[in-house]
Amino acid sequence: MGGKRGQVLIISVLGIVVILLTVSSVLFATSLSGLTLPKTEFKEIATQIYFGSKAAVAAGLAETSSQLNKKMENSLYQNYTTLEELSENNTGLKQMSDWQNKTMINYPSIGLSLTFTRSMFDCNWNDPLRRHGYSLAETNVSIKMVNFGFEGFRDNIEIAFNATIDELISTNGRETSFKIRFVREKGCPVEQMVRSLISVLFEVYDRTNEYRSYNETEVKSVRYLGNGTYIVCYHSDAKNITSNLSLLRDEVSTIDPANISSSKMTVSDATVTEGWHLVTVVRDGNYLRLYIDGEEADIPTDIMGYGSLDQSFPLRAAVQYSDGDLRHFFDGIIDEIRILQTSRTDAWVNATYQNHQNEGFMTVEAEETLNPKWAGSWSYKRGITIHSDHVEADLANFPLLLVLDPSPPQSFNYDQTKSAGEDIRFTDDDNASLSYEIEKWDTLGKSFIWIEVPSISSSEDTTLNIYYGNPDASDDQNPAAVWDDYSLVEHLEEATGAHHGSSPYSHTGTYHGTHQNANGKIDGGDDCNGASEYVEWPNHENLNPGSGNFTVSLWADLHPSGSTETLLMKGDGSSTGIRYELYLDDERRLVFEIDDNMTQANILNIIDEVEAKYDAGDRNGAWLQLLYDLRPKLDPKSEESVVRNGTDTSVILKLIDTILSQLKPHVRVVARDFRGITVSVYGELDTPGEDVWGPTITKAQAQPDQCETGGTIHLTATADDRWYGNSNITVVEYFISESQPEIGQYGSGSTMSPTDGTFDESREDAETTLQSDDLSAGVNNIWIHGQDSEGN
Repeated sequence: MGGKRGQVLIISVLGIVVILLTVSSVLFATSLSGLTLPKTEFKEIATQIYFGSKAAVAAGLAETSSQLNKKMENSLYQNYTTLEELSENNTGLKQMSDWQNKTMINYPSIGLSLTFTRSMFDCNWNDPLRRHGYSLAETNVSIKMVNFGFEGFRDNIEIAFNATIDELISTNGRETSFKIRFVREKGCPVEQMVRSLISVLFEVYDRTNEYRSYNETEVKSVRYLGNGTYIVCYHSDAKNITSNLSLLRDEVSTIDPANISSSKMTVSDATVTEGWHLVTVVRDGNYLRLYIDGEEADIPTDIMGYGSLDQSFPLRAAVQYSDGDLRHFFDGIIDEIRILQTSRTDAWVNATYQNHQNEGFMTVEAEETLNPKWAGSWSYKRGITIHSDHVEADLANFPLLLVLDPSPPQSFNYDQTKSAGEDIRFTDDDNASLSYEIEKWDTLGKSFIWIEVPSISSSEDTTLNIYYGNPDASDDQNPAAVWDDYSLVEHLEEATGAHHGSSPYSHTGTYHGTHQNANGKIDGGDDCNGASEYVEWPNHENLNPGSGNFTVSLWADLHPSGSTETLLMKGDGSSTGIRYELYLDDERRLVFEIDDNMTQANILNIIDEVEAKYDAGDRNGAWLQLLYDLRPKLDPKSEESVVRNGTDTSVILKLIDTILSQLKPHVRVVARDFRGITVSVYGELDTPGEDVWGPTITKAQAQPDQCETGGTIHLTATADDRWYGNSNITVVEYFISESQPEIGQYGSGSTMSPTDGTFDESREDAETTLQSDDLSAGVNNIWIHGQDSEGN
């Protein structure tokens, strides 16, 4: 190192690093050097001045923290953390300066030189995550009596008062008790805290105005547990949680029931024309999307908090409300109704429309004659090409509609098949068999077949094969496999009697009316042109999408009449009840509406559920339900609001916010120690949970604090997790770095060894030896951190 000395600086920032040792030829530990004491009272005088200096620093910190406390009282303790704004008018520093001058005046004959260097105050009272606050004063003091050969007494004086909120003991919203720990410098417990020295401010968070206010409480008792830990019990002026929930019920009961409505709808952005249209509704997460003819026709609607329906009502198509209110019967034909409990993509919806229209979507190739000996007894084959330029994205397990047409250009020859198409078969390009369903087989016209295609590419054409011409083949249809993920598939092809669903659930629908055998879009359909003509399916759990994703689609021959017409509804048959409904409004727009029928009684039930959870000891569950299930429904500004017509719920929301603050109390504790030093600490009162904080590092020392070439430095520190989870220490590491290492760099530093030989306790001393070769010339910063057994 060329004779230069490596100097060590251990830095304290947050909880990772601990103390600051400056570089000097003399250690900043309490020491005497170069003393000539012809009179023993010189040593006594130096000691008196030293302890007087500590008292002066403590008094200065007390005055400074008092200033900050007064300033914070004016600002309700909000957004205030340090003493920066007091630096120009810090009377604490002035007190130290006055004491320094007075002391030197009192000893004129001994040539007293008393110096405070690097004097600083640091108060951080706003660490809500760690629920920790501190007031700290630090200075280097130097004492010389040069007239009598007293060369120097030097020390680093540190005065501190720390407060850490521990755990919640109990609360009913009015009376609350919790643990808090107070320590002073060097981690020494404070054992003289009494009720008059502690005040508690209870926070209420007004979520409407995003404002936090603090309310004075009365500290009823302070009980010392030892090691600086106390139980503090306070009373607030508010009613307790149970009383406030009862008051909340009373306030909700005053809302006019007519002003509570929970419907949410998505509406087409343009009117629809007459004729056949494919209408599709998709719920994807918290959004509703409406499609007409394969294209999205609305701005997606946020329905967070809506649609949690558990219905026992039937599903009806083209139904008129039983009370005749608002909605009217549908005057038109419906076909191909599908419901599934997953959300389909834009590409899927568009491909379905393209396929059903069959305008360039696919081509049936010319017939190819086969040799039955090697073709497995099938005599004929045709290829099917699905054109990729009609597919927006790759699709999987797509139900493809195939239309066999005896007319040119396809010219399908039914004479070469069995009479009911029993010998028809389908394979993919790898010749794997595909599941299929024949909706209609017509040897004199068009036949309609649904095929489950494993994959359809959007980048290259997809090819399939049709085989037929085997007189020995038997029917091999498997509709349930084609529609295996659908809850309901109704082709409505039956000319009379019940409609039999093709999904695995085989739902049976009943047509009420006299126009069942209509010309549908695909094949058959139901003509509903009267008030009593509709189709109905009994309730089933898989027809209740609840709050999950779903896709609903149908073909409808629309004849907008200027009145509201219902296409499909699952609900109680009234215009105000619980329902899912697809309808055409009186402006000729398509609408899909969800109404969970959130009535006044439902809201009161939620309050009852909150109280039941609170009574059972589940404060967190009660808090979550109140915040996420109830409050948004009563907030007119919320997307989930169920209050209408300008209903003023400000009193209710304020009451809810009060109860939320009681269930999860946040407090600011302001305390003074026996020296008058003020500290404040803020945080949530909570019961002990998982350990999420790592250990603190204390008593970090480098001895000596400077190193000649070939020399060594003994580095020591203490890792303490007793007050932040009480988990065992597993690692203590150090870094030699100009800047603080990133949080979480465990395993990337140099390890320190446990002083007692094993890391197996929640408080461990650690040590290591640094060589001069480890250091650079000049000042070296050493950073130390520890890890506990929970990985913090």
